[in-house]
Amino acid sequence: MELSRIYILEDDLIQTTFISNVVSKFFPNVRIKTASKLSDIIDLLERLQFPSIFLIDVFLEDANGINVLKKIKQLHPNDIYFTIVMTSGDDPSIGLQALKAGADDFFQKPLQTESLITRLLNAKKFLMEKVEMKVLMEKVQNLEEENRKNRERMINLIVEFQNSK
Repeated sequence: MELSRIYILEDDLIQTTFISNVVSKFFPNVRIKTASKLSDIIDLLERLQFPSIFLIDVFLEDANGINVLKKIKQLHPNDIYFTIVMTSGDDPSIGLQALKAGADDFFQKPLQTESLITRLLNAKKFLMEKVEMKVLMEKVQNLEEENRKNRERMINLIVEFQNSK
């Protein structure tokens, strides 16, 4: 399973364009979805695909990015995604608020190309490891179920043998 989408929730068109250009260059097979207003974000939240990376600005035009992050976490607790919250604000407590709300990463704007690429590559690596872990967990569950069935068969055979004596 490959990285499916990168969602850019940003109201600054210059930042959105910059991020989209970097993503397009380094992740050519990934679909980019953008939203700048709450109504667009709500539409996106209804049609998400996973695994995904979310880049969420804290101060959106008509929404709070940390509240959007909380909503994503609430609606998709078991899906595989990585959230990066970003802000141009000067309040140092915003990063801590974002991390407490469940963000996987946080950074101050303006974005530097190298920093953005590094963060996105780390996010992709994290997601691919989560996907691999999910596949392995499913295999473990299948083996446990197979083991349970074999145990039942063994017990039935023992009972059948004892009853035949």
